[in-house]
Amino acid sequence: MKTLTEIIYSYKNARFSWDNLDCCTFAANVVYEFKGLCPPNLRDIENYKNEKGMIKWLKKMGCEDLSEAPTKFLNVERRDISTVKHGDFVYFKNEDGSGSIGVCNGVRAYFIHRDKGLVATPVINCIYCWSLNNG
Repeated sequence: MKTLTEIIYSYKNARFSWDNLDCCTFAANVVYEFKGLCPPNLRDIENYKNEKGMIKWLKKMGCEDLSEAPTKFLNVERRDISTVKHGDFVYFKNEDGSGSIGVCNGVRAYFIHRDKGLVATPVINCIYCWSLNNG
């Protein structure tokens, strides 16, 4: 069984791609593999090819913005980042006001960035978290 770090680092050379390997699909793939679960295939619902398409898709699913997506799709409560645990989904608000979903791996959170690929940020810079364990 792979560690969370091994799973995350398997994306080291991966490149961002809307609807294929964006922040949501990256985080879902990592967390679900770490937990030994099969990730939901949200692509069956609707495909999107850019940020505008993703926002339209989120609204169609009943989300005002990306920060509501994990609650909607995982059916778990959004929590303050102070309660984050290893392997939780996290939400980071970018300087431009957009957000990103990533994965907590100790003191760092990992994301797939549009221009930089796999990036890390201190988890304390994130705002929210969600746990598949709901605890």
